[in-house]
Amino acid sequence: MRAARLTGPRRIAVAAVRRPVPGRGEALVRVRAVGVCRSDLHYWLHGRIGNQVIRRWPQTLGHEPAGVVTALGPGVRNLKPGDRVAIEPAVPCGRCAECRAGRGNVCGRVRFLGMPGQPGALAEFLAHPAACLVRVPRSVGDEEAAALEPLAIGLHAVRLLHGRPLARALVVGAGPVGLCILAALRLRRARVTACDPVPARLAVARRMGAARAVRVDARAPARRTARALGGPFDAVFEAAGTAAAVELALRAARPGGTVALAGIPDGDTIPYHAHLARRKELVIVNVRRSNGELREAVRLVAAGRVRLGPLLTHRGGLDDAGRLFALVHRRGDGVVKAVIHP
Repeated sequence: MRAARLTGPRRIAVAAVRRPVPGRGEALVRVRAVGVCRSDLHYWLHGRIGNQVIRRWPQTLGHEPAGVVTALGPGVRNLKPGDRVAIEPAVPCGRCAECRAGRGNVCGRVRFLGMPGQPGALAEFLAHPAACLVRVPRSVGDEEAAALEPLAIGLHAVRLLHGRPLARALVVGAGPVGLCILAALRLRRARVTACDPVPARLAVARRMGAARAVRVDARAPARRTARALGGPFDAVFEAAGTAAAVELALRAARPGGTVALAGIPDGDTIPYHAHLARRKELVIVNVRRSNGELREAVRLVAAGRVRLGPLLTHRGGLDDAGRLFALVHRRGDGVVKAVIHP
């Protein structure tokens, strides 16, 4: 089969590789669409995310896939060839204390598509545990099915607030995950303001139900930007992964409010205005991927309650992977979410 492999920072090459064979409990999936995620870009740019470092090259990236089941390994009973599926990229161990407590997303032994040492989905075929595949109805297209993984993150981020006030919410960073958080907040009937420096993203935020979509200058003082956004807000969701975004989130939240950190920073640490957060007695929540929300994401999109189409702006084949990664990195040509069709 063909696969797009990262051969070094900012270098992607398409090569012929061995087609996987599904093992016990696995299904072989013909991959139809794979979304390009910001975390993929961290590996593309730096070869690492924090202490997750690519040590053996090449590395196949991609963890937002959807496709069609073509073969089953021994012991699989919940699927059949021809089933269209969305794919949960995380495979927790199922045995540790976190997994037994229902928190598989923070399993210390989790395997994840495209992480260093694990094959990703930017290939024609993928073997993956059948328990991580969710059937998708015909009403959901391949590209929408590939975008269900970030929607599951958005649902998880909002769910983590455990009933805390959400009536007035702010999303800092209107990339795909921020927009999926916006969609999840709208399901809770929140009045949502979204902010971002990129006009194309703000246009999508308006289409997805933002009450206000505000263009901000990331270099401007956070105090001034927070005032311009019309806060304070009950809950602020940071989805940009920058120090400026975190400070803006802290400043825009009301005293006693909640700040959820969903962005992935470039470095291992990020500055944190401790006195600002302490004086407001903010509740700060960290978001780690999703935790069983993929089925709900399928149901919501199939029912028409969430529309992912506005996110999907650019597409291409495996041979276009390098170009699309570069496009997403520089945020050019109005890109919001790029999708690769292997």
